[in-house]
Amino acid sequence: MLKIGRVIEKRTASVIVSVPEENQTAKGEGCPHCSLHGENKEYEVFDYPAVEIGDTVEIDLQEGQMARDAFLVYGTPFLSFLIGIFVGFLLLPEYKDIGSFAIGILFAFATFFLLRAFQKKKPKPARIQITKVL
Repeated sequence: MLKIGRVIEKRTASVIVSVPEENQTAKGEGCPHCSLHGENKEYEVFDYPAVEIGDTVEIDLQEGQMARDAFLVYGTPFLSFLIGIFVGFLLLPEYKDIGSFAIGILFAFATFFLLRAFQKKKPKPARIQITKVL
């Protein structure tokens, strides 16, 4: 998704771009009652062309990547929890309730820690890029 914003801060390896929040109702008008009314969202961009503070830029937010990361962080441990409950029912027939819950929790924690270990080893690619300076 392309958004237009203004460079408000320049750091050694990145720039901060302030983008006005598009807060609209179903009729297409701004909602003065919402908590985001009049606020700007700030994005940190690491891979950027030569820009100065105050420049208006167009940034590209890769939403598909963000949705995939959200599923990876929240959905994968939940699915492993459900698989753990199923495995607990199969392995512990005399303690179905407590045993399956405990194995489900164990699977979820194991998945969480595996994701954390993988995340530390894999470098993060640039997901927000400045496409052009306006």
